[in-house]
Amino acid sequence: MMEFKYNDKTSATLLSVPLILCFFDYPEELTGFARETVKGETNINRSVPNQYGTRFTDTSTLEFALIKEDQTEFTDDEQRKVNKWLTSPKLPKWLEFHNSDGTTTIYRGTFTDVRWKLVGGIIGVVCLFECDSPYAWKSYEEHFTASGNHTIYVDSDETEEYVYPVMTVKTETTTDIVIKNLTDNENTMKIHTYAKLPMTFDCKLCIPTDATTNGIISYKDLGWEDVGNIYWLRLLPGENVIQITGDADVRITYRCPQKKAGGFLC
Repeated sequence: MMEFKYNDKTSATLLSVPLILCFFDYPEELTGFARETVKGETNINRSVPNQYGTRFTDTSTLEFALIKEDQTEFTDDEQRKVNKWLTSPKLPKWLEFHNSDGTTTIYRGTFTDVRWKLVGGIIGVVCLFECDSPYAWKSYEEHFTASGNHTIYVDSDETEEYVYPVMTVKTETTTDIVIKNLTDNENTMKIHTYAKLPMTFDCKLCIPTDATTNGIISYKDLGWEDVGNIYWLRLLPGENVIQITGDADVRITYRCPQKKAGGFLC
């Protein structure tokens, strides 16, 4: 049975009876990859416009239905639980489909429509999820426990964009470690760590946190003095060679674009 996770709850455990994904009306086509060029104007002196790249003009939308596994009607309390779950978030969240073959397909967006099917009583709910990107995502995790060179292969379908990971570092003693991406012009993060204190670095948002009560860690605590010249680990599409110097437990998680039409539908 396929299930999905959204807003920290799953379709299998939200109610006392698991919810099953289904379709009352199957889609005839899947959209999301339309693009337009971004360019300047032409004039008498410029017959060929300046080109600034492309941008997506459409994003993926997912429409599917949920029914109870025992095919009974939804009670008022169950309707409220489903509506609360799907329509409470105001900002985009991750939607994870756990497929029957063991793989996971991830989207990011918001449920913008929740409609209830009536056949005598309420038998199902039709959900419309609008993604904030044209494509699905896939999660990866790498775990390194020794110094040396480690290879990460980034299977991204956006070949001209960096992938920014979330990295957690832990050491047994207070020390300095160095993390260098040899593939990315040997750019380097040098981190002053503290004994048995996990530190997490969100390299996309440029936010460092630790496992203390308030979670706040300053650049000075990390040994970073030149704040105008800080490198945050980034991964290139394809093979990356990450060099770790120092005894540290390093966990790197990241998500890559997966340009497949419909994701869980296909």
